[in-house]
Amino acid sequence: ALIILGAGDLPGHSALQVAALRVGQILIGVTVAMGIALASSRHRADARFRQGSATLLQRLGRQMQQARAEPNEAELENAGAAVRSAIDRLSALAASADRESRLFRRRALSADPRFHRKLAGLTGRIVQDAGLLNRVLRVQPAADQLADEAVRASGAALAAVAECLAGGGRPDLGALARMAADARSSGSGALLAAPLHLLLGDLQRLDALLGKP
Repeated sequence: ALIILGAGDLPGHSALQVAALRVGQILIGVTVAMGIALASSRHRADARFRQGSATLLQRLGRQMQQARAEPNEAELENAGAAVRSAIDRLSALAASADRESRLFRRRALSADPRFHRKLAGLTGRIVQDAGLLNRVLRVQPAADQLADEAVRASGAALAAVAECLAGGGRPDLGALARMAADARSSGSGALLAAPLHLLLGDLQRLDALLGKP
């Protein structure tokens, strides 16, 4: 607004003085804009990142409940595109949250300059683990009780970690750990053992990173 109002020549001032005034006005505008951006974004990137991660894990948990259903190719493609888009947004938010932590040093977690990016990387791995488990579950016999229990345990574990991401606390992964051990010792659950252990391991790593001061 200052630049537009002062667009005409200023009486009694040379062209060089007018140019210097324009530069000053631009610097004032940039400074004010940066100040407002920093003030409005503070304490938001971390919260938005955690909420986004929690929402993604909750979505995975809901999809896990439908893993035994006959797949629809169009729905699978749309769900995959939505998950990939969510991971891309989380990666961008993680970088913003790490920069925010370095700028304001408002919590102990900012001591790790890559904390949120590590969380985003683990979340992406959990997405891959859940996708692999879903594919294995679809080839299990329809009457396989172990597969049904695996669906319930993995869905509950994803929901528990999502709740901790959004509100704090520690998730209960005991049911998933028991399920992974049962699958490994059971002949009928041999296919399920590997994806269950991968999912359990990455959820435990995410929990450990969240609980690390």
